[in-house]
Amino acid sequence: MYQNACGAAAATAGGCVETEKECHGLISKEPLVPTVEHDYSGFDIVKATQYGAFSRVKELVEAGYNVNERDAENVTLLHWAAINNRKEIMGYFIEKGAEVDAIGGELNATPLHWATRQGHLEAAVILMNSGADPDLRDAEGCACIHLAAQFGHTALVAYFVARGVNPDCTDRAGMTPLMWAVWKICSLDPTRLLITLGASPNLTDQQGNSALHWAILARNTTAISTLILQKKSGGGVKAGADQKAGGKDTAAPKGGKKGSC
Repeated sequence: MYQNACGAAAATAGGCVETEKECHGLISKEPLVPTVEHDYSGFDIVKATQYGAFSRVKELVEAGYNVNERDAENVTLLHWAAINNRKEIMGYFIEKGAEVDAIGGELNATPLHWATRQGHLEAAVILMNSGADPDLRDAEGCACIHLAAQFGHTALVAYFVARGVNPDCTDRAGMTPLMWAVWKICSLDPTRLLITLGASPNLTDQQGNSALHWAILARNTTAISTLILQKKSGGGVKAGADQKAGGKDTAAPKGGKKGSC
């Protein structure tokens, strides 16, 4: 097998191998990968944006395409650039006058909402540095920090709080980022981070449920332990003091499913 490997390496190199040392040197070399030239000339501007074909994007914009034009789904080019983390294209669109807080898509969301769902921190930074508002709500009543918590994007949670977003802000149903984190994410963070950044575990949603209620409903043992340890350290988690007796069972949030961790 060793000889076969040497022979293959020699054939690839286009020459003879006379020593074992030469053989090892050839085997350890990275294979040459031919450069593939992609032809983006037939792409429309939406597809060029999605695939990061910057030269094609520039060509179309310079030919007169409006960067705030919407596609059939009522989505702007900046939305597509943000969700695909096309940072250079994002900067170009913004430079050309793209509306950073444009509302679009099925959920009436901003480009920052789209970048947040995918966990694109750098894209979020570009948008916020260009004036994007992280407190705007989508059709489900969620601000960007709620989405970051739902999808477990801890770095984005930290970034939004660092930029002044209230870690206890509530969505349309009264749910905080901490409630979303313990309901959706089984890992330690962003639950631990939110508590560290001052999020209160004692707030309740419109149905009277606290973060601990949501953690128990999700069978999220990591979150349950984290909240109870926080109580022991002096945080004072309340399990049910605010819940009305005889109240209805709380249904899962829209789009959510009960799960276990």
